[in-house]
Order: sequence, then C-alpha cells, then structure tokens
Amino acid sequence: MGKDLSGGPTVRFAGKVLLTSGAAASLMMLSPSIASAAYYGSETNYATTAVPGDVDQHWEGSEISGASVYFTALGDWFKVYDTKKDGYSAVVEWRDLDSSRTGACVNKMGADSRGGCNKNFTEGHEIRFRAALYNNGNLVRAASAWSRGFA
Repeated sequence: MGKDLSGGPTVRFAGKVLLTSGAAASLMMLSPSIASAAYYGSETNYATTAVPGDVDQHWEGSEISGASVYFTALGDWFKVYDTKKDGYSAVVEWRDLDSSRTGACVNKMGADSRGGCNKNFTEGHEIRFRAALYNNGNLVRAASAWSRGFA
C-alpha cells in the first residue's frame, strides 16, 4: 500500500488485477464466442470400418459428387462412402420423422474409404437421410432431396 497525492491509501496491485479482469470481461462481451462448426442434428457419430455385408439386406441410397450413403433397416446401419479425393468428409445427415432425433454419421477416413454407423431406431419409424460433404464440421454441400427408409 502507498499514499496518493491526497494522502489517502492506494492499492496498486489490486487495481491492476481488477483492471485486468475488467478488460478480459469487456473483450469477452465484444466477441461473445467464436462460432464453432457442427455436423447436422444433435447426434454425431464417426464411421468405423465395421459395416455389415450386402447379403440379404435392402439398402436405400443417396449420392452427390464425393459421397454415397446408404441405409438399411436390418440393424439400422448407415454406410458412408467417400468417393473423391477433395479433402472433405463424406457424411450422411439423417432425421427420424417419428421422433425428435436427428444426426450425422461422419466418414473422416479419407478418399476411397467406406465406413458405417450403427443406430438404434424405434421399429417402424420413418428415417430420412441424404449425402453431404463437410469441411471440418462446416457444410460444403448436400443432396437436395432426402431419401427415405423405415427402421
């Protein structure tokens, strides 16, 4: 503690701490948050190489340049193919029309890879899905039409 020119005590260290805290709070208010990228929906899964075979299964599909995606009700599987060396992740965006569930299955394994995500939908629910490409969680493009399947 010291004395200022009027003779009263001053606390320089505490003032600096408060100024620093105040400056930090002001900066946070000026830029509340940096926008974070996110995949479609509230559930995000990353594809693994474990994918069921095509024998005795019916697959519905959706394609765009760079991604092909498929859904089968037998086990509620999505398959996601990254078909182009473009630096983007192939993604299936999906939504359960009979509930509030939405999400994405993301293939980050690179060009010419196939991955799968196993979901557990309620039997009989209508599932809509489409192929999409993402760059670090940011949508690049997606199929305009949603394909349809049933769990």
